[in-house]
Amino acid sequence: MVLVNEATSVLFKYLAAMPDAAEAAQVFAPAAVLEFAYFGSLDLPGRFEGREAIAKLLQKVTSDFEDFRFHNIQFFPAQESFRAFGEYEVDVLVRATQRRYRQLYGAQVVVENGMTKRLREFTDTVAIAQAVFPGGILDLAPQT
Repeated sequence: MVLVNEATSVLFKYLAAMPDAAEAAQVFAPAAVLEFAYFGSLDLPGRFEGREAIAKLLQKVTSDFEDFRFHNIQFFPAQESFRAFGEYEVDVLVRATQRRYRQLYGAQVVVENGMTKRLREFTDTVAIAQAVFPGGILDLAPQT
């Protein structure tokens, strides 16, 4: 049995809206935050503040990845109705490198007034580097 709370419903709206970046961004509150916990290790920005910044990021994702859709979605509601956890996957083609990007995301969402206040996603950074960086994981090697 899957329990549903307000937070899981809002997270599902975001996940189901992709690859429509504009629709997905509308689930976020005007002052929302979208965070990627480990992006700093790839020298990528890990925090996007405000619906406009989030919408720009989602638009870039949908233009850089072919048919970016989430699947195998699972929710884990918290006791508080405003918080939930989720897992979801993508398996898409990166247009620039022509490599597959396969990722299992872990996420925590906090909602307020029916909108996402904060979404924090946890990802496998090696999978990102391998698929997205021109040199794959070799681009992570220290420069000498």
